[in-house]
Amino acid sequence: MSNTVNCASIEEVRSNIDRIDRQIVALLAKRGRFVKQAAGFKKTAEDVKAPQRVEQVISRVTALSQELGANPSVTEQVYRAMISGFIDAEITEHAHPVSTSLDTQQPLFQMHFQETTIRKIGETVMESQIFNFGF
Repeated sequence: MSNTVNCASIEEVRSNIDRIDRQIVALLAKRGRFVKQAAGFKKTAEDVKAPQRVEQVISRVTALSQELGANPSVTEQVYRAMISGFIDAEITEHAHPVSTSLDTQQPLFQMHFQETTIRKIGETVMESQIFNFGF
């Protein structure tokens, strides 16, 4: 399958790549919204990591890349990186849920403490303390 546009200049090539990048990012945002929904159905970090599902997706997209004339190796690398990023986001979502939940498997009280220090002219100054209570 080839939908190649023959460009007359590097600027035209870059313009087409920029247009495609915009479409890819829009699709990533759409995919991310579904990933966020999926996180709501998962109870543990292992459910989030779902290595069997990752391998299913990789198999499916590498086969699809061959069908569509894309480089299967690049497709696999991109998908593994993307999935890893979404897994990290899901784990963060699980650690710091935005919505309240009466699910007994969710901790009713969470505290996240982050301390940042700044060094100013030989003294240490506390910049921020962040407390996150998930109840």
